[in-house]
Amino acid sequence: MTPELVGAASALLGVALGIVGTLGAARIQAKGAHAQADATYRAAVTTAQVQYAGTIAQQSRAAQRAAYVRFLTTAHAFELAVRPAREQVGSAQVGSTDDPLAEPMRELRAAFATVELEGPQAILEAADAVTDNAAVLAYILREHASELEAWDTLGEAAYCDPPATEAREATDALNAVVAAQRNLPRDVQDSFAERPDDADALAGTGTLGVIYTSARTRAETALLAVAASGVLTDEQANMLLWDVTGGARTVRNAFWGRQSALEDAISSFTHAARDHLNDVTAELS
Repeated sequence: MTPELVGAASALLGVALGIVGTLGAARIQAKGAHAQADATYRAAVTTAQVQYAGTIAQQSRAAQRAAYVRFLTTAHAFELAVRPAREQVGSAQVGSTDDPLAEPMRELRAAFATVELEGPQAILEAADAVTDNAAVLAYILREHASELEAWDTLGEAAYCDPPATEAREATDALNAVVAAQRNLPRDVQDSFAERPDDADALAGTGTLGVIYTSARTRAETALLAVAASGVLTDEQANMLLWDVTGGARTVRNAFWGRQSALEDAISSFTHAARDHLNDVTAELS
C-alpha cells in the first residue's frame, strides 16, 4: 500500500472514531438530561401530592371544627333550656306540643349527625354521651312531670320560712326510706323496682328488712299528715310514697344525677374535641 493510501485510511479511521466518540457523548448527555427531567417530574408530582394532601387535611379539620362547634352550641342551648323546662313541671306545656325541650333536643340530634359524619370514633363516643344524657333528661321531664311537681311542692313547704312541720317530717321520712332501701340486697331492690308493694320480697332480710318496713310506715304516716294539711293532694302523697319504694333512686334524684352527668359529658366532649383538633399528627377520619 502506498504511503498516500495509508494516510488516507488513517484519516478516515480518525474521522470515524471521532464520529463514534461524538455520538457516544451525545447519547450519554441525552441519558443524563432524561434522568434529570424524570427526577424533576417525580419531585413535582410528590410536591403536588403533598400539597393536595395538606389542603385536604386542612379542609377536613375545618369541617370537623365546624361540626364540633355546632354540636357544643346546641348542647349548651339544651342545657340552658333545662332550667325553664324544670320550672314548668306540672304545667300543660311539659310533654305537650309546646314542650320546651323538644326543639333543643331535635337541634342536638341534628348536630350529632354531623359529628357522626366527621368523626373520629373517640369524638363520636363523647358526643353520644352528651346526646344520651340529654335524651334521658328530656324523658324524665316529659314522663315524670307529676312526680317532680309533687317533690317540688313538698320541698317548698319543707324549706320555706317558717317551714311546714308536716312537710319537713315527710321529707325526712322519705329520705329515710331511700336510705333503708339502699341497704337491702340487690335482688330485693330489683323486686321493689317492679312491685313497690311486694312485702314478700323482704323475707329473709332480717334487721335490714325491719328497718326498711319501719321507715316506710313512718313515711306513709307523714305523707297522710301532709295531705291532711293541704300541702299535697292525696294523689301526690301516694305518688311520692310509690316513688321512694319503687327503687333506691327516686325520680328527683335521677333528674339531678342526669343533669350532673350531662354537664360532665359536655366537658368531656369539649376536651376531646380540643385535643383532636390540636393534634396535627392525628389521622383524619
